[in-house]
Amino acid sequence: MKLIMKGIAHVLFVLGLGIFYILPRNKYDWMQTIDPATASLPVDQSADTRLIFTATVLLVMVLAQGLLIVKTSKKNEKMMSLLLIFIAVTIWYLKYL
Repeated sequence: MKLIMKGIAHVLFVLGLGIFYILPRNKYDWMQTIDPATASLPVDQSADTRLIFTATVLLVMVLAQGLLIVKTSKKNEKMMSLLLIFIAVTIWYLKYL
């Protein structure tokens, strides 16, 4: 059971990072790659929805790793989960805030 729980938590972590990579902060970011002279991007009406969705994904990632911290007795596994939580929070913060 522990191995399955570990696998699920790590798969959720990788999927969450994939979602962070795929979802842009502004859906019009691609316009600056085509025309760097574009001074300002159009207003993105769905930015708040995207922020809430990615925050929910982050919460699921943190809860899954937190569950591993609670359930495991090995110190190195706890440290690995703490490191993964720190990485996820840092990436989310740098990209979406």
